[in-house]
Amino acid sequence: MILLTWNIGGLEKAGKRRKMKEVLNERKVDMVFLQETKRAEISEELLWSLWPGVEMDFVVVALDGSSAGLLCIWKPSAFELSRCCCNRNFILLSGGDFNEIRNIGERKGCSRGERGMKNFNDFIYRMEVTELDMLGRKYIWCNVAEGEKWSKIDRFLLSPKWLLMFKFKVWGFPRRVSGHCLVVLMEDTRDWDPRSFRFINAWVLHPQFISIVKKAWEETVVSSWARYKIFPKLKAVKASLKQWNMEVSGDVNHKLKVSEDELYELDPIAKSRDLDDGELVRRRELREEVLKWSKRKEWLWLQKSRLSWTLNGDKNTKFFHSIASGRQNKNSLNSLTVNGNVIEDPVIIKEEVYRHFRCLFLETWKVRPKLGGVFKSIGSNDKVELEAAFSETEI
Repeated sequence: MILLTWNIGGLEKAGKRRKMKEVLNERKVDMVFLQETKRAEISEELLWSLWPGVEMDFVVVALDGSSAGLLCIWKPSAFELSRCCCNRNFILLSGGDFNEIRNIGERKGCSRGERGMKNFNDFIYRMEVTELDMLGRKYIWCNVAEGEKWSKIDRFLLSPKWLLMFKFKVWGFPRRVSGHCLVVLMEDTRDWDPRSFRFINAWVLHPQFISIVKKAWEETVVSSWARYKIFPKLKAVKASLKQWNMEVSGDVNHKLKVSEDELYELDPIAKSRDLDDGELVRRRELREEVLKWSKRKEWLWLQKSRLSWTLNGDKNTKFFHSIASGRQNKNSLNSLTVNGNVIEDPVIIKEEVYRHFRCLFLETWKVRPKLGGVFKSIGSNDKVELEAAFSETEI
């Protein structure tokens, strides 16, 4: 899925529309948000002159005073319009030119208003939307004539529900037909292979956790020096925890849903008659299970978001998920520049990262230097005193 937002500065020129059509076709865009169309009326014939697909649906806000016009076009096979809210200032608040920055680092050589930044950030907070960091470029708009003023005023604001469903990346591309760069929101479908093992704090809530770790540790017998013994033991514990997580502790969402559904089935029964002893016991067990799985789910996303606080009594799992997704997007390695060439293939990126650090830590000495000489050492009496427990007088 690929979405694009673009301040095109007018649709009057046929040459500009042809150029836009080439860009949309090249990027295989599913939905485009256009700002400053500068047209009082937009015909379907004009739309086909800039849309590359064989099908389309659209919403238009025409030129009206200071509002320069908005246009949204999409593929009906990719999106189905259920509700539409628009006026002279916005269409379907998903992405576009907001003409405002969030911090002073998003503007260079331009005047800035502290009040406007504060109001914009407050608006984002109240709407409960998330902005993904843009890759490829720092600024979006430039005054074409002088090239000395830069701003980041175009952006995508996403609902946390979208982050639950898709793995999005936001890319900034070069300016083509206006002073604004292309901003593309696309789903990252690249395969990075299995992730490295990570310990999940929620595991310690399970009563079997300690016994699983202890069993894997004790059953792994290694006859070697002490430093080497720990490696195969940790490897065995990791394998046991991964298998145990898939069989018992994994799929928290499914187990939570099953417990909640069974608990809800008892509600209509309790309304029609008194529950018997067995049903009362089962309802109490289900309530405990729902509480247990809800707590594990919240702990899981709290750890992934790496927040240093919890909201007491508030099951804000969606908030933790949005923070974790944003952090993952910010820290991920999306591309590398090697010898002037941009590489995005995960396989080649891994090879280049391996080659870089291998050269960085490669030891060139064939024979390591040795330290010789006469050194002073402590005696047996001093050793005993150093290893002795603290006395009450010393404390």
